[in-house]
Amino acid sequence: MIEAWLAELRARGAHIDDGVVTHFVSPSPATSSTEPCIADLSHRGLIGVVGEDSESFLQGQLSNDVRALTGHAKYAAYCTPKGRMLAFMLMWRDESGYFLELPAAIAEATRKRLSMYVLRAKAKLRDATGERVRIGLAGNGSAALLERTLVPGGVPPAPLATAAHEGVFVIALGAERYELVVDPTAAGALWDRLAQGARPIGVASWENFEIRAGIPDVVPETLESFVPQMANLDAIGAISFTKGCYPGQEIVARTRYLGQIKRRMLRAHSDGATPPRAGQEVYSPTLPGQSVGTVVRSAPAPEGGYELLAVVQVEAANHAALSLGTPDGTPLRIESLPYSV
Repeated sequence: MIEAWLAELRARGAHIDDGVVTHFVSPSPATSSTEPCIADLSHRGLIGVVGEDSESFLQGQLSNDVRALTGHAKYAAYCTPKGRMLAFMLMWRDESGYFLELPAAIAEATRKRLSMYVLRAKAKLRDATGERVRIGLAGNGSAALLERTLVPGGVPPAPLATAAHEGVFVIALGAERYELVVDPTAAGALWDRLAQGARPIGVASWENFEIRAGIPDVVPETLESFVPQMANLDAIGAISFTKGCYPGQEIVARTRYLGQIKRRMLRAHSDGATPPRAGQEVYSPTLPGQSVGTVVRSAPAPEGGYELLAVVQVEAANHAALSLGTPDGTPLRIESLPYSV
């Protein structure tokens, strides 16, 4: 986290708990996509990678093609040799090197583990969280706002195109969703320009945008829980099947070519009073008393209740009701994803 930046946000009405912006001015519900919103993304850690062997090193460690980062960001997984996800990240390259963005809770452990495999490669991994402020912009009208305030002539087209404008690195995350990466000294001015046409929101509201876009995550509670295809990484372009070897590549490829994935990530809604938790189990009458799935991430929904992503047995999701936490727990209503699996 960047303390000076958080102090600037406090001066702008942010309520901050343990380095995370929870809300602005007063608690507000999670937002819908009906208006542009801006969010501080300091809850996401950042690993920087430099050195003449950076590309080849990362190419041998991650599930996506690092060579294709020019003009684009990519989602990727870092896996165990058994194909289980240790991290899910957004990666990009700018003039200073490579960056890997992932939850702060696992960023340092991931950096240390990756560093163990550098060996003789000329590559160095560092904690870069304090080097860049990252601002999320999402909601209807976000593209128009970004064009008016920062990128005259057009914003990067989705998906995951990147561009640099006035010292701001722009990543098009998807339809009406952007991440803006900026030097801390320029972050306040950028925030104020965007805030003229967008409502500041807290982390939970930003999480809701990510969930509705069907973007998974890996946190301490779900480490090594999923093979990439279970979390729909093939559907969001986070796996390259032509890039060559990386830890777990054989398992990931075998899963693809066998043609059957018994668990997939779905989006659901809970009307329960208790927030779903990452790692919490999902149940179905198809297997009485046995878990059929795991919650990946969740956030408050604008209309009440909670939005969540969960990896669930396909058969159970197709043929029976699902419940959260226990066999007789809160019912889950399956919602649509913006892509096919």
